[in-house]
Amino acid sequence: MTSPALYPESPKPGAPAVRGPKFAAQSPQRGAASLGPIAWVTPRLGPCYAAAAMARSSAALLLLSSALSLHAIACGDGLGSSESAGEASLLPRLQEYRAWARAPGDYQMPLVPAQGTHGAYIDIYINDVVAQALLEGSDSLSTWPTGSVIVKDGFDDAEGTSLRQVAVMERRAEGWYWEEYDAADLEDPLFAGAPDICVDCHSAGQDSVRAFGLP
Repeated sequence: MTSPALYPESPKPGAPAVRGPKFAAQSPQRGAASLGPIAWVTPRLGPCYAAAAMARSSAALLLLSSALSLHAIACGDGLGSSESAGEASLLPRLQEYRAWARAPGDYQMPLVPAQGTHGAYIDIYINDVVAQALLEGSDSLSTWPTGSVIVKDGFDDAEGTSLRQVAVMERRAEGWYWEEYDAADLEDPLFAGAPDICVDCHSAGQDSVRAFGLP
């Protein structure tokens, strides 16, 4: 016994025209192997076409996913060169920084009003390397010595009870290294390294220090 044709036969002379596939409105015969909904609704296309369509859809989704990933990498949050939090975390090693000397000038006083992004009021602390360079007052310094560390606390209030963030900068042999922390998490920095947001802003200062100049 031959299997029923999946495609309409050529009409005989004088026979009425047949519109659409012979089995377009029929369900598969009992016991017949199912070809899936696509094959039965549109038998002219067949299961091979359905598989090809699914493959093309999967490929399109893969290309879209790759494009979105490349876009995210290219955007990079606008931070430029940045290390992961796991490779950073300088601040946790500076637990006693509030016992350091304060930055010179107006920053000798606590909670100086500010207009920057770090907070409405700021405290700036310097380590002994910076303090010694200021004390010696060498006219030959064009950059701060390697090992210089400056820490800035930013507050939202004049009483210093609402810490917003902490920013750290350390002078290394290859240049300045920055970290910035949200007050809610002083263990893992929001970003670290040499982010564009830090480099661009601090470029206005002497050797990238805006609060005070070289001695």
